[in-house]
Amino acid sequence: MDKIIYKLPCGIRVRKEAFGLLFYNIKDTNLTFVKVDGDLIPDSLWEKGLLAPEGRGGREGPKYLQILKELVKRGLLVETRISEQ
Repeated sequence: MDKIIYKLPCGIRVRKEAFGLLFYNIKDTNLTFVKVDGDLIPDSLWEKGLLAPEGRGGREGPKYLQILKELVKRGLLVETRISEQ
C-alpha cells in the first residue's frame, strides 16, 4: 500500500506565524499567507520540509486534507506517494 507524504518544493520555504503559515518562494520572492489554526499543520513541515498526514490522532479530517490539496494546487506543496514494504 502506498503512503502519501507532502513535501516543500525546491525553492519554497515556510514558517509558522501567529495567523497561520507564511510561504516564501525564493525564486521570485512571492509571499503567500495561509490562515490556518496553528496546530492543524504539524511542526515537521517547517522543521523537516515534509509531513505525513497519517498518524495524527484522527486529525486528518476533511478540512485538514482540503488545506493540503489546496497547497498542492497552488504549488506550495508536492504530494508524493511512497511504497510501504
